[in-house]
Amino acid sequence: MMPHSLAKRWFQIEQELFNAVHIIQSHYQIPIIYPVYPSAFGYLKAHKSKGGLTLSMTKAKDWFKIWMALFSYVIAQATSIRKELDLYPSLARTDWYELLLQHECEPHWLEAIEASTIGSFSLDTPRTGIFMHLSSQDQLQPPLQWFCDLHIPVWYPWNDSVSKDPNFKDFAPLPHQLQQITHDFSPVTYCRVTNDITPTPPSLPAPPPTL
Repeated sequence: MMPHSLAKRWFQIEQELFNAVHIIQSHYQIPIIYPVYPSAFGYLKAHKSKGGLTLSMTKAKDWFKIWMALFSYVIAQATSIRKELDLYPSLARTDWYELLLQHECEPHWLEAIEASTIGSFSLDTPRTGIFMHLSSQDQLQPPLQWFCDLHIPVWYPWNDSVSKDPNFKDFAPLPHQLQQITHDFSPVTYCRVTNDITPTPPSLPAPPPTL
């Protein structure tokens, strides 16, 4: 088993993340799907071998990243919603930081969160980014511009149907990207937008050698 003090600390962090996400999500009515807890991978349990425990801890530690990403997402949504409602005093919402303080979250913990990349959406903050379909009708998905404003890289397919939609004219591929499409005779490409920069598209891993 993990040492009791370490397991206890991991579980405490797990509960802190859940409470913070739940408080913000409930206050701002943000639609999300909760992932399983990191403890679901068994770091609190006894294992038959050291290898089993190590695997459990590795999976759980990686899963904490999922919860930190979710925490970052609800912070971003809360910030956007609050700005929209500032014009309507009767609908105003408490700032997410103040909201968590009111629910007795530890001030030093909140200060660390605010200073981390979880609560930062500047151009210098690295983000993994997302893939999305511009023609999607999912009303719960934030629009493309929302991600761009937060400097989150976005990749999306660009084809004839999208290119003819006036709502997406500002998100067309750059000239050199269109030239690449023509050169490759490819009907679809992915473009990434982060407001001020358009980085090189990611390359796919090389295929395994054939025997």
